[in-house]
Amino acid sequence: MPYNGWRTSTAAIMDGDDAHAAQVWNLEHEHRISDITNRFMMDLGQKHNSLVLIHSDVGEAARAALKEMIEQTWSPKSDWLGRLRVPDGADTPDEMFTHIVASDLARYFPSAHISERDPPGRVELPRGFKVGPDGTPYARFIWLTFEPEGAAPVDDPTIVKCRLGLPHFSTDEYVFRIMFKVAHTALYVPTCLDAGLYEAWSPPPTDHPHPWGLTRDLRTGELGAPELLADAAEFSTQPPTALLVSPPGTRQSIRAVSQALFMVGRS
Repeated sequence: MPYNGWRTSTAAIMDGDDAHAAQVWNLEHEHRISDITNRFMMDLGQKHNSLVLIHSDVGEAARAALKEMIEQTWSPKSDWLGRLRVPDGADTPDEMFTHIVASDLARYFPSAHISERDPPGRVELPRGFKVGPDGTPYARFIWLTFEPEGAAPVDDPTIVKCRLGLPHFSTDEYVFRIMFKVAHTALYVPTCLDAGLYEAWSPPPTDHPHPWGLTRDLRTGELGAPELLADAAEFSTQPPTALLVSPPGTRQSIRAVSQALFMVGRS
């Protein structure tokens, strides 16, 4: 199998590279869509075989092959995405939420004039979330979570970053929460390919009983909050409101935390 050749080559760069090792782990432990991941592995191996002829270092050929395959998952129309539909009638809440940092709000919605260092407590977005100025979604999914049993969402932005596995949320950034009403909306359970093999992500255990995935804590590797996906196109004409995540009466940004441990808790 071509994948075996890639796997042999990539072993040379996995030692000491936790991010790369976690990407490989995610691919090889995605038990829910084995027919799809087997095809992904086959394509990865074939891509590696072609790149070995270009790269003198087999480890770099393996890394380049994985990068090119992951890039295939970035397109909203990618055939790798949306492989686990939540069954109709599943016990999921009617309202869920996602998070974004102030710098991304300012980048994607410049007309909102959002200050990254002194953001308002509330922002009315000028268009749908993850939708470009032309009205077309630039991503397939909105990643959603919720608090079980109706608990109030966490108001500490540092806990949000760590608990939801968001290492790209940088220290001193301000975090915003966006609520979505998802009743009667098609939902999907995220797979390793929906996540682009993201090293901070992890598939749920084989005995996970619920129709959703689980977030992975950056510091402990503990699987915790529910996570689901909704098509961004479903909300493309509904400009949402973003609310600052901070304890009442404060304007708190993300505190410095220890380095993310991408392989901790994986066995």
